[in-house]
Amino acid sequence: MNDNTEPHPPPATPEELSRRKFFERLIFGLFGLGSLVLLVPMAGFVVAPLFLRRPEYWRAVGKVDSFAIGTTTAVQFEDASPLPWAGVTARTAAWLRRVDAATFVAFSINCTHLGCPVRWLSQADLFMYPCH
Repeated sequence: MNDNTEPHPPPATPEELSRRKFFERLIFGLFGLGSLVLLVPMAGFVVAPLFLRRPEYWRAVGKVDSFAIGTTTAVQFEDASPLPWAGVTARTAAWLRRVDAATFVAFSINCTHLGCPVRWLSQADLFMYPCH
């Protein structure tokens, strides 16, 4: 008789079953432990900013009367959180616009897209930067 079916493997012994179960549990346990080792720091990275408050640092950039209403002026100051080895790079600047007698608006001197320098063109009354 020509039978194309493959023979069935012999049934597993109880010893093979318990060894197989042991290795299955070991593999799943190691996989779970590895996942936990990776997921806990990732979850902390995502959730931590919701609970941490950064302190606000105010820097003096000049007397209020030295800024004319409606003008935009470059001001220089030291970075609020410089690293001990920052040196000259801790000095930074911003564009400061006095809107009215009590309101100022500050603009970064670097583009937030690529960090390129931002220039203020007073004749055109606009900011120019090479990124865009």
